[in-house]
Amino acid sequence: MTARSNIVAVHPNTGVPVFNHPGLAPASASSAPRRRSIAPYALWAVQIALALLFLFAGGIKFVLSADDLTKDTALSATFLRFIGGCEVLGAIGLVGPGLLRIGRFLTPLAAAGLVII
Repeated sequence: MTARSNIVAVHPNTGVPVFNHPGLAPASASSAPRRRSIAPYALWAVQIALALLFLFAGGIKFVLSADDLTKDTALSATFLRFIGGCEVLGAIGLVGPGLLRIGRFLTPLAAAGLVII
């Protein structure tokens, strides 16, 4: 048996011959169901949990009065409200691009911004 007789097809994009290995069944002949990866679901769960956490932390900085906000810290209320706004925007940036399927490269940038905060 020559190598030429083992050619099953030619790859349409590259033109490289695709060989059939005699000991392996073709991929379409597999009877096992295709198993889906759990990784995307786990990543979405973590993203949503973090977004809710930062949304709550940022939102509470807008709801509290200035006296309550600055009672335990030397930072000004304006600065803490700015941080709260950044946290809310970061929470939206964590899940927004994935939900809208627009600008998915923004999600890691939002996460990096939240790490800085």
